[in-house]
Amino acid sequence: MVTFGTCVESHRSRSLYRVGVNIKADMGAGVSWNLSVQVYLTPEVEAELNGLATETGRATEELVQDAVAGYLGDLAEVRGMLDRRYDEIKSGKVKPIDGEAFFEGLREREDELPKSRLRASG
Repeated sequence: MVTFGTCVESHRSRSLYRVGVNIKADMGAGVSWNLSVQVYLTPEVEAELNGLATETGRATEELVQDAVAGYLGDLAEVRGMLDRRYDEIKSGKVKPIDGEAFFEGLREREDELPKSRLRASG
């Protein structure tokens, strides 16, 4: 369930808009959770949201719900990938690399790229 409402609040000397969102998500295996969030929208973002609602003919509540659902889906996907990668490193299946060494190698390859292009064209 998603609820939506706006009210103007004074925050750091500017007006912001509050959107109340209530989400109940079924995570499968009998696990569910409820989430309540307040999202503060600047007047520019609210104008963009209202413009998109007018352009698409969809309610602002639906657009906010879709945006939050998409964000949560992306977050769950990234979290799953990080958890799997951590498990692979912990089990020894994958060896971690030194970040500084990786970026130094990357910089060296970038430095070589213009030189190899010059040799190929000359």
